[in-house]
Amino acid sequence: ANEEFVIIAILVMLLVVVLAFRKWRVALIYLIGVVVGNLGVNSSLKNVFKRERPAEELRLVSESSFSFPSGHSFASAMIYPLTAYILMRYTGLGRYPRTVAVVVTLIVLSIGFSRIYLGVHFLTDVLAGYSLGYAFYYLTRFVIEKVENVT
Repeated sequence: ANEEFVIIAILVMLLVVVLAFRKWRVALIYLIGVVVGNLGVNSSLKNVFKRERPAEELRLVSESSFSFPSGHSFASAMIYPLTAYILMRYTGLGRYPRTVAVVVTLIVLSIGFSRIYLGVHFLTDVLAGYSLGYAFYYLTRFVIEKVENVT
């Protein structure tokens, strides 16, 4: 869930939604949800709470921004389920909802666990990131469904 991977994944997803599925509105809603949620809300909350990360000597990697909420957890809880939802809605993946759910859940949980293991987040940072990410996932999904049912 590093920044470069997420940006590339988002761009690929937008291209797939627009070029393969011809769903311009869905792509736009996806992009707005990701940008507003991850870049807007999550970044703003970090500056509101200004929670310091765990002690430097406990970290396996270096991070300089604030800790709460976890941006990686937020992004993983929003982007992976949303991407899976869109792919399931417009492709044959919809025939395997349990398999997709298990894979997405394992990815999301592993990203949150890795942030704690690396010593750059507290458990509460990760849980808050998950909560916000899933909230934005459901909000974005709701908007997509409303727009798609109208047209």
